[in-house]
Amino acid sequence: MAITYGVITRKDILQLEEVFKIKSQKSEKVNFYCECRDFIDITISAFLEDLLFKIRNICKIGRIAIVSNNQEAINSARLKIKLLGKDFKVFSLSDHEQAKQWVTLRNAISS
Repeated sequence: MAITYGVITRKDILQLEEVFKIKSQKSEKVNFYCECRDFIDITISAFLEDLLFKIRNICKIGRIAIVSNNQEAINSARLKIKLLGKDFKVFSLSDHEQAKQWVTLRNAISS
């Protein structure tokens, strides 16, 4: 689970990658819940690092729930959905509980 504020940087993505490495040693698939509050922007280096990370680990990634009311965050998530074809879903902030339930549905391993 990650809750981000403001600008997402490459450093933020690298920190999530470290958590993923630990979680992926314990589970076949790792799910993500990412809540973007007061989102301002994502740097291009963060966007590319996140995309490359997902490509490198596509077989280990389960469900990804992106929660935000910011159109830029939603568009970025939707672009990654189209590029990777993974089990991504975008939720509004008011539906954050539904997002948490979806990401931990039966047959899914929660991170």
